[in-house]
Amino acid sequence: YWRLQEIIGEEQMTLEERSEAVCELEKLAKDGDRYAQYLLGKLWRDGPLLIPDGVEARYWLEQAARQGHLVAQYALAKLYLSDDLEVHDTARGVEWLRYAAEGGSSWAMYRLGKELLRGEIVEKDTAGAVDWFTRSAERGNPHAQYMLGMLYLTGLRVPRDPGPGDDVVQLLRCPVQPVRTVLHRTPEHPPPGTRDADSHPPAIPHEPVL
Repeated sequence: YWRLQEIIGEEQMTLEERSEAVCELEKLAKDGDRYAQYLLGKLWRDGPLLIPDGVEARYWLEQAARQGHLVAQYALAKLYLSDDLEVHDTARGVEWLRYAAEGGSSWAMYRLGKELLRGEIVEKDTAGAVDWFTRSAERGNPHAQYMLGMLYLTGLRVPRDPGPGDDVVQLLRCPVQPVRTVLHRTPEHPPPGTRDADSHPPAIPHEPVL
């Protein structure tokens, strides 16, 4: 898996070498390797070695998700909630989003909090949104921490007990933006350089953790 992932991501390798690596990755995925299934799902979703295909991406992400791959569960939820008409399914997207959030994904917690606060694809639940933002913030998610800070400042029924959002409140010195604006501008993707612990298999000695 590690070798194949490095080859696929190395643009200096020839297209033939990278394509062969994808074929080997597909064999691992078909044999039930959830990490290979997740990576293959990403390749079908994003390319460039494979022509993006939402249906194929959904299939492989779901294979990994059903084996407990946390990041695949969140990725699958986002795919279902995307604008890709071939795979869009709000109900299943929310179902997998909750599943990933309950499983411990701070990014799924944050996204679920956003959806509960928006009230567009699920019933609006401010208290529930705050709860998920808090859980995500306690796991170090910077966007959830920021959102909690904004909610404290705008006074949307957020308890004033000390919590993960208080440090953010102390840092905010600019005019408060409407929460609606923050909801649509704040990304739910991990920032560059970070990763979820379940994105890759446990580190093999002397192998880099990408």
